Amino acid sequence: MIRFHERKSVTLCLASAFVLLLGISSASSQASTSDRIHQGRMLAQKIDERDIDYQDFRASLIMTISKKNGSSITRKLIINLLEVDGDGDKSLIVFDFPADIRGTKLLTHSKFRENDDQWLYLPSINRVKRISTRNKSGAFVGSEFSFEDLSDKSVDDFDYEHLGEVVCSFTIVDIKTKSKIPMSGQCEKLARVPHDKHSGYSKQVLLVDKQAQRILQIDYFDVKGAFLKQMISKNFSLYESRYWRPQQITMTNQQSGKSTVLKYETLSFRNNLKESDFRRSKLSR
Repeated sequence: MIRFHERKSVTLCLASAFVLLLGISSASSQASTSDRIHQGRMLAQKIDERDIDYQDFRASLIMTISKKNGSSITRKLIINLLEVDGDGDKSLIVFDFPADIRGTKLLTHSKFRENDDQWLYLPSINRVKRISTRNKSGAFVGSEFSFEDLSDKSVDDFDYEHLGEVVCSFTIVDIKTKSKIPMSGQCEKLARVPHDKHSGYSKQVLLVDKQAQRILQIDYFDVKGAFLKQMISKNFSLYESRYWRPQQITMTNQQSGKSTVLKYETLSFRNNLKESDFRRSKLSR
């Protein structure tokens, strides 16, 4: 679900003012910047349109959290997603292993043009905790994924700029045979700047497979502009003859050396999930 609110870039405003002071034409500069903004918006739309009408999605995953010293912990979880007409998607993450985290749940109601709603259920104290907007940049259950990373994003949430094309490589996995096929091709680079003043990121740079609009990589920059994290998706499989999904996602913190890997065990679409399955009142049941 893509929506977009186009704002005039600061770069354009400053460039225009500077050129007017010099008394020379800035038409070519404006056109170039305007084109990059437009191309960025169009690319974001293509990424989203590739994924609409999935209805619902369920997957079981293994999460491995690794520290810089080499130690790691393993967790198992289930994620349910529901597509919502005219609004952001709803998601429910439930942990079922190990015992100390079993039953922990994260419910997210993504919103267009509003702040998302998120609630964390902690079974150890039988309490549902609302995640405030200011705290969404915090780590989710000790992983390198933040609460912010786990909510559905719309184009309205960002400003965009197309950064050009590069040669890239990735791997396709056949669902039936499990065979891996190395691929290479052109990728587009897309910068996006969040509108949310409480975001933990100043900017994100995406690497997108040009042919199928698969997001292969996202670089996250902290509020000071320093390189913070990198997410890499790999081993893509095609479902329902339309939906590409990676079999593994790795988020690496470039500043701490910690990483979190998500590996998919099972994955299915159209499970007849309902909005009633994503009610806050059901979290403590």
